[in-house]
Amino acid sequence: MIRIRFLYYGTRKDGKLMDDLIGRTTHAANKKRMVGCGLEPQEVPMLGHGEVELDELVTPELFTEVCYTSTMGQMRGRGVLGNLFKKGDGTICRPSIEVLTHPERWYYIDVYVTEAVFNLVKDWLTTEVANNAGYDVRCILSFLCGVRFHSKHKNICSEVQHRVAILCGKNMLNDLRLGCYAKRYKDTWNDVPSPILQMLNMVCCGYQLRRLIDDSIVIGV
Repeated sequence: MIRIRFLYYGTRKDGKLMDDLIGRTTHAANKKRMVGCGLEPQEVPMLGHGEVELDELVTPELFTEVCYTSTMGQMRGRGVLGNLFKKGDGTICRPSIEVLTHPERWYYIDVYVTEAVFNLVKDWLTTEVANNAGYDVRCILSFLCGVRFHSKHKNICSEVQHRVAILCGKNMLNDLRLGCYAKRYKDTWNDVPSPILQMLNMVCCGYQLRRLIDDSIVIGV
């Protein structure tokens, strides 16, 4: 079995306004979901961003970790909103070492899939990067106003995670946790989860959220 890692970035007051807004707004909006999962809201971290990490073959002897996501780089890297409707980075891949520069801020959930499913995920992610149409700013703004609107041809970070989880589950229905995700949650264009909701959906299917810095369990059994 091959590991696929879902990574989640914890927010704090550090000048990254959009991350902070997403984290605070979506945490408040999902308190009922937390309680429904048997969690206390105060034990659930605020999350502002997500990535999918794969171990990829560089040479016959060397693997390296690569992160896939959709990001609005011109906003996330600055302390102001900037030009909101300027085309952002969109769906990209980068070496994990360039992404996880503050491991104390990151959380993760690991899933394990067959080689065939791993290759399906890798092919889908590679295609999304190749066909990148930019970051879906409208969708991320919809988390702040409570009315969902979305572009079919653009992604946000948690949408990449959501579709990878569903792709895994649809092809591993006998796996109790991945199969649960694919059966329980819909792959629809108007139902894109926020980072915290995507994580909660994973936890409700039996996964544990852990801290990257020390592998300690944050939530989940």
